[in-house]
Order: sequence, then structure tokens, then C-alpha cells
Amino acid sequence: MQPMQPVETEDIHLRDYLKVILKRKRIILVFFITTVVVVLLATLQSTPLYTATTRLKVEQKNGDPLNDVYRYIRHDPEFLNSQIQIISSQTVMERVVVLLNLEDTYSRYFPEQDKKSPVIDFFKNLLKGSEETAAENDAAGPRPMSPEEKLAKRMLDGLKIERIRDSQILQVSYTSENAAFSTLVCNMLPRAYIEQLLEMKMTNTEYTLDWMEKKAATERAKLEEAEHSLQDYLIAQDIVTIENRIAIIPERLSQISAELTKAQTRRKELEAVIEQIDRTPKNSLDTIPAIASEPSLQAIRGQIRAAEQEILTLGQKYGARHPVRIEAQNMFNELKEKKAAETENIVQRIHNDYQLAVTNQENLKQQLEDTKTEAARLNEKFIQYNILNREIETKKQLYDALVSRIKEQTMTKQIRDVDVYVVEAAKLPEAPSNQNLPRNLLLAAVLGCMGGIGSAFFLEYLDNTISTAEDAEEKTGVPVIATIPLIDSSQKNPQTVVTDHPASQEAESYKVARTAVSLSTSGGYPRSMVITSIYPGEGKTLTCLNLAAAIAQAGRKVLVIDSDLRRPTLHLAFGIENQPGFSEVLTGQHEPADVIQKTGLANLDVLPSGKRPPNPSDLLSSNHAQAIITALSENYDVILFDTPPIGTVSDGVVLAACTEKTLLVTRSRMTRYEDVNREIKRLQEAGSKLMGQIVNAVDTRREGYYYGYGAYRYAGYYTEQ
Repeated sequence: MQPMQPVETEDIHLRDYLKVILKRKRIILVFFITTVVVVLLATLQSTPLYTATTRLKVEQKNGDPLNDVYRYIRHDPEFLNSQIQIISSQTVMERVVVLLNLEDTYSRYFPEQDKKSPVIDFFKNLLKGSEETAAENDAAGPRPMSPEEKLAKRMLDGLKIERIRDSQILQVSYTSENAAFSTLVCNMLPRAYIEQLLEMKMTNTEYTLDWMEKKAATERAKLEEAEHSLQDYLIAQDIVTIENRIAIIPERLSQISAELTKAQTRRKELEAVIEQIDRTPKNSLDTIPAIASEPSLQAIRGQIRAAEQEILTLGQKYGARHPVRIEAQNMFNELKEKKAAETENIVQRIHNDYQLAVTNQENLKQQLEDTKTEAARLNEKFIQYNILNREIETKKQLYDALVSRIKEQTMTKQIRDVDVYVVEAAKLPEAPSNQNLPRNLLLAAVLGCMGGIGSAFFLEYLDNTISTAEDAEEKTGVPVIATIPLIDSSQKNPQTVVTDHPASQEAESYKVARTAVSLSTSGGYPRSMVITSIYPGEGKTLTCLNLAAAIAQAGRKVLVIDSDLRRPTLHLAFGIENQPGFSEVLTGQHEPADVIQKTGLANLDVLPSGKRPPNPSDLLSSNHAQAIITALSENYDVILFDTPPIGTVSDGVVLAACTEKTLLVTRSRMTRYEDVNREIKRLQEAGSKLMGQIVNAVDTRREGYYYGYGAYRYAGYYTEQ
């Protein structure tokens, strides 16, 4: 026999949900009615509450109040949530209490709240006394709450703030027992919120200014120290006018370089003239351009030419020895001597100029080197000067920035970072917000319906017992050959329903089982069959009795054997003696024919269990038991064994291996799927041929539309009347 596997789970259809709803309709109805009644009573008996609502637009500033320049504000997704927390804080509510003077006027709006119970006052005073004692004992502990704080804390319960989606609008609502009070508080909240923002800004600004002023004083001291350090350095290095000197030195270097170039040129020119003088004969020196160009020499040469001209003129008038001519000749000679002397002077002057040019060139070279040395030395000092100067500039910039920031913070400390606009002021509510009976009943109906259906499905999920044939087949994989309705024992005897009420729905259910049994084998009814259950009370004996009667009514000769050797019950159902019986046959004390008894029903005999043996399992598993079953099968068409529950003892499993078929009886709302699957596995391991299962005691009215409709239709067609 192939092992039976659980059927694969199919897709859930709408009718499956409808089936669960109809199956649990009582729970759904009770939940629905309870919810509606509770909401109705709560609405009618509740204290009327009035809700006032205002709308605020809250946005961040995006401009510089000093420069009137747009400032980019990074999008903060939590900005509005942060503002909601500020509005709903106790600090803002305390401002409302102060602004409205509620400490003195609160009792005017709620006079009934002053009527307190003496018991409540006693416990409050006791608690207050303990708190005051603790505060006195611990002077460093937190101070007790003031009346304004207590009132504000109590008033927060009525505040509700909602953010309108995709906008910067906040809807602020306040609920209380007094309509005017709700409106007053709701309209005062924006002002208290704005004042709280200002105080937060001013407090933060004061902290910032205090820190900045301390920091500015520190930086000012550092700046002064740096300036003193620079001044001391300048004095120590004797470079008080270093900046002017640094600016003049490049000009001096350029000037000295130019003068040096001119001096070198002059020296070279004079050196060339001297070389020319050294190469020229002494009497021809006046032909050298540098000498000939001398004005004094040119003047003498002009006098010489004039003297020569005069000698020529006198030579025509006078003779060579004439005094006039001799005087002119002497003058001429003197001029030539003067020329030679002047030439010597010029040559000497050229030599002097050359020596002076050489000296001047050397001096300029030395000045250039000295100037370069001084420039290098000043550059080294200027590096340290720049370091100190940069330090001063840095500290000065930081100090100036702090001073500027302090001025800016001082000017803007009373300017809010958040703009708040009242879009819609609160109006006096005309009706209570919590006594909207149609709305509350509608919500109660929806909640009751959804809660009832949810409870039904939750209970269905937790229910692991067999309820219907479909559930049994789906969860166990064992086919259901029949479903037996729940029998009302006050109207019918469950053990004789087939014989006493043959036309009833219950009798027909057993006949359906009889038909399924007859079709279980190719040869018709199995010759031997075990009827068992998982646990006691599931209806195996009841099923065995009625199924045996139904088969007997079909003309088959049936023997019912009470194989429950531990707790036999068949003899009570038939009203016969229990001994001797099946146990005596198994032990060989009696033959089967000697202990089989008539039941009074045609074709139906019974073999009671007999005396309880010490070892029932050993007797049932013996070869003698198999031989007895084979022998009895020759005299009866069907042998039914009523065995003990297989979930408690193994007698049924042992006997099932000796018979042709096994029929499992499960009880609706009692037998669990896990137990059925476990015992099916045991039967299969023992070699039993499980034919199917019968679901017993099904409440057709409770298990849903399909079973209920079938029951009503059957009752209308098959009537005992």
C-alpha cells in the first residue's frame, strides 16, 4: 500500500473566506454587537468635549536681515516635526497659562473640578507631603512643580498637532470640556509659540555672545602680544625702517650698476687713449684726437697759426735781423713751447683721469657688493618680519571677525529664524467633538465588523482540530468516506439511530459510509475491518454499532467483535454479558461459536471482549488471533473490530495489521490534525491498509453554509413523518 501523503495546499478562493465567516458568524456577531453597544453607551454617557482648531504656517527664514540678501536654506525634512515638538512642549503651555492668567481664572471655566473627593484629597495630600519631606531632606534635589507647571502639564492632554501633508501648515487643536476655554487656549498658542522661539533665540544668542566676547578678549590680548613681539624684533635688529630700506635697495642696486657700467666704459676709453699716446711720437701727440680736441691746445694752435701769419707778413717788410721780426719769431717760439707744455699737461691729465676712472670703478664694485650683502641680510630679517607681521594680520582678522559677529548677533538676537503665520484662527465650537453619534456608530460598525472578522480568522488560524470533511482531507491526506452529523441525544439514541430512525439524516450518513465500505475492495465488503480512533470519546464504538447495523440491513452477515480488552463497552450497548468473550477465545479457553451472542437484529452478531487479560497486546499480535479471524471470516461476510484508541495503546495498531482494512474515526472540533498524521504514520509502518476516515459529530449548522444547506435540504426531503 502506498503511503498517504497530505494533499497539496490549493489556492484560497473567495468561497473559503465566506466559509470561515459563516462558520464563525456567532463570534463575529457577538464582537460586532458588543463593539456597537460599548461605543453607543460611551458616546451617550461621555462628558461633552469641545475642540477648537487653528492653522499655522511655519517656515524657515531664507534671507539675511542685515544685508537683505537671499540665503539658501538646506531642506530639513524634520523641521516641521521639530516645530511640532516645540509647540507641544510644556514650556509653551506654561506661557499660555501665564498669558491667560489661568492660575487665577482656570476655576471659572471648570468650576466642577474644584469639587474633589475627600478620599482623593487625602491621598494627594499624603503624596504631596511625602514629596515635600523628600525635598526638605534633600536640599540639592529638584524643586517641586509650581502651580503653573502642574496646570500646564495637565492641559497638555488636550493638545493635538497634525501636519497637513505636502504643505508647511500645522493644524493645532485643543480639546476641553469648555468651548470658550478651548478657543482661548487655541488662539493663544501661536503667541506663546512665537515668544518661545524668541526666548530660545535670545538665550542661544546670549550664550554665543558671552563666548564670543570672552574669545574676542583672548584674541585681543594675543594680538597685542604679537604686535609687541614685532616691535621688539624691529628694535633688536635695528630695522625700524626696514620696509623703506627694502624698497630703496633695489633702486640703489640699479643705480650703482648703471654707474659701474659708465665707469667701466670711461676707464676703457681712457685706457685706449693712453695706449695711443704710448704708440705716438712725442712731437706728434697733438695729432691724437683726444689731445687735439682740448680747447686750450686748440687755442694755442690758433695763436701759433696767427704768429706764423704775422712772421710771414713781417718777413716781407723786414729782414731777418729786424727787431720786430726777431720779436715775432720769439713769440712764435714761446707759443710752440707753450704748445708742447700744454700737450704734456693734457697727457698728464689723461693719465690722471685714467687713474681716477680705475679708482671709481673699484669703488662702484665695492658699493655694489656691499649693497647686495645688505639686501641679503635685510631679506633674512624681512622673512622673520613677515612671519611676525602675518601672525599679527591673522590675529587681527580673527579679532575683527569676532567683533563684527558680536555686533551682528547683538543686532539680530531678537529676530526669529522661523516665520509663523496664523492662517486660520480658532472659532468657538458649536457642538461637542466626541458625541457625534452617527460618526461614532459608523466607526463602531466598521471596527466591530473588521474586528469580528479578524477574530474569526485568527481563531480559525489557531484551530488545529478537524471540523469538516474538506479540512480533514486537506490536512491529513486520508479520504473521508462519510460525515456523520452531530446527534441530539435528547431526541435520539446515538447507538441505535440506524435501526430506530432509518429515515433520518444521521442514518443516511451511516448508509453513505456503508456504500463507501462496499466499494473499498474489488470484491465488495472487506471480510475484516478495524474501526478505531485517536483518543477516547471520538465515536469509534458508536460508528461501529451503527455501521454494523447498516451493513446488516443490506443483507450481509455481520459480526461485531469488542476487541477493546481494556475498557469494553459493546456488551452494555447490546445488554448482554461480557464473559466469556474474545479474550477467552484468544487464550483457547472457548471456541468462537460458544461465546458469540445474538443481538436481536437480523444478520448481526456480537462477540464481547470477555475477561480483561494481563497482556492484551500480546494476545492480539499472536498467530492464534490471525487464525481466529480467518476462521470467523468463513462464517461472516463482514467482521468489524471495535479496538481501543490507537493514540493511547497499541492494541488497535496490532490488530489493524491482521485485518483487510482499517477505518479511522475522527471527531469534529476534537481530533487534532497533528495527532491524526502521527497515528496514520504508525498504521502505515505497521502494514495496515487504511481505507479512509469518518468525521463524526459534525455540527452542520455551525460549520458553514454548505453543510448547513445540505442538512436543511435533506431534512426537508427525507422526513420520518
